[in-house]
Amino acid sequence: MLLLSLERSSSMPGAALYRGNSLIAATSSAFSMATDCNRLLSTTTEKLSTILLTIGPGSFSGIRSAIGFAQGLALPNPDIRILGVSTAAVIAWQHLRLATGGAACVVMGDARREQVWKARFERNETGITGSEITLHPYASLSDFGLRTSDVIPTPDAERLSSLLPRPPSLLPSHPTAEGLGSLYFADPSLFVENPMPIYLHNAV
Repeated sequence: MLLLSLERSSSMPGAALYRGNSLIAATSSAFSMATDCNRLLSTTTEKLSTILLTIGPGSFSGIRSAIGFAQGLALPNPDIRILGVSTAAVIAWQHLRLATGGAACVVMGDARREQVWKARFERNETGITGSEITLHPYASLSDFGLRTSDVIPTPDAERLSSLLPRPPSLLPSHPTAEGLGSLYFADPSLFVENPMPIYLHNAV
């Protein structure tokens, strides 16, 4: 059975296809999800069993379109599972387990409306554990609870460096479809079924 991993929450979207826990094809482009996924799925006649999604914080339109696309793809087969996890968790996983092997990091991003979002993650024996995503005004950097030793991977490094009054040391980092798949195989308990986007602000 096949697993399809979709990352559409950032400015660097991608898709990856797995057989079991083995990556068999991947694409990273700004083209349509339909084009990317058709390209991947055309490489095999096996059935799709699971679709993984990043659900934010991130691009509202990208996340919503990915959820809608996954629901449409699963419509003919109700046995296909749609699972989601926070974009912050994927970034932390890529940094802590796939790249540096560090013990902890703080993932941060621009929440707009003069606020940033952040969440602290730590390594454990099988994967990662993380705090709740919290919001903080640009002007209150001293209240973020950051430590001088904190490594801060973020998909918004350039923007935050220009907006924050005293920006910390930021490490540019984007979630990937391969990182999303890798996190699922390491710790599927982090994923929720039939996910909804993570909203940082109330609708206006």
